[in-house]
Amino acid sequence: MNIIIRPYLESDWGAIKIIHDEARRYELRLSNLEDFFLPLCEIYESEELFYYNLDVAILDEKIVGFVAYTSSELSWLYVFPKYHQKGVATSLIENTLLKEPNIKYIEVLVGNIPAKNLYEKFNFQVIKKTTGKLPGLNHKQVPIWKFEKEEENIT
Repeated sequence: MNIIIRPYLESDWGAIKIIHDEARRYELRLSNLEDFFLPLCEIYESEELFYYNLDVAILDEKIVGFVAYTSSELSWLYVFPKYHQKGVATSLIENTLLKEPNIKYIEVLVGNIPAKNLYEKFNFQVIKKTTGKLPGLNHKQVPIWKFEKEEENIT
């Protein structure tokens, strides 16, 4: 499979809304929080989505995933559920870490075992279980795992 990663374009908005909303429902279901779903169009401003670097993944000529990150944090990673287990998330992370090798921080909802396993493949380790706020629902505290990237030993 040839997965293409490129920077976000304004014309990608419709695709990333659909990807986020479907993948977010899946993520919340894994964490038993499905009642707290909010669509991307309601939260992207308050969550400052466009503050981050934003890239999309293309497979079969369709946008199937996206990632948002800074130089120190991977903040958003969503892949349309139909394309899970096809290397899309891995490709997005690999590309992100090539661009920003000093990314150290990620937060994941407790219960999202597929995401936890994926980040661990890239030497991110859970440093603590704590609580965080759901996007758009600042009053709702939920359990999260905080990850940090382990330093790789060069010998």
